[in-house]
Amino acid sequence: MKPKLTHLTAIVVFMFACSSAVFSLMQIDRPFSQLVDLADVILVGTVNDAYSEWGEERLAGTIFTVLTFDDLDVIKGDVPGTTYEFRHVGGRIGDLVHSYEGLPRLSVGARYVLFISGDTNTLFPLVGIGQGAFIVTRDDAASTEKVQTINGLDVLGVADDRIVTSGSDEPVTLEQFLTHIENEMKGAPP
Repeated sequence: MKPKLTHLTAIVVFMFACSSAVFSLMQIDRPFSQLVDLADVILVGTVNDAYSEWGEERLAGTIFTVLTFDDLDVIKGDVPGTTYEFRHVGGRIGDLVHSYEGLPRLSVGARYVLFISGDTNTLFPLVGIGQGAFIVTRDDAASTEKVQTINGLDVLGVADDRIVTSGSDEPVTLEQFLTHIENEMKGAPP
């Protein structure tokens, strides 16, 4: 009787392991052209406010964070008004925190380049999850703004339809990065 119970236990454990993979966060490595093509809105903006709220209807019990961006430069798409609200899963209400590993954390006061999907029903509407968010940093010595991945790696350029983050090149300026985006939108080589 024990061997059958052991096999049954192994099968049940295997089923739970497989079912949890269905709900795991999976980021698909996207080429640069897909980041641009799949984004309904591409913007540069500064987070000036953030608050958390409860989801509604089928998402009741889920905490969402709403970020308000201002100082906007809209590269693609339409943004009515001078601010943009970006809502994503995760946040804190009181002592309760909903945190999702793998999702980028955007901070009040920071400036970003965002590639945003128009699907507002998604839990995190950036194209490619973390691939669709870039940090804009100020280089006071050079009087320019530089671009980094959400993980803090300097963006050195775009080559072979990929964001380049390693090598001996200098980091691209925000202006150069936006030129890569605009060229991709026009169908020109990066």
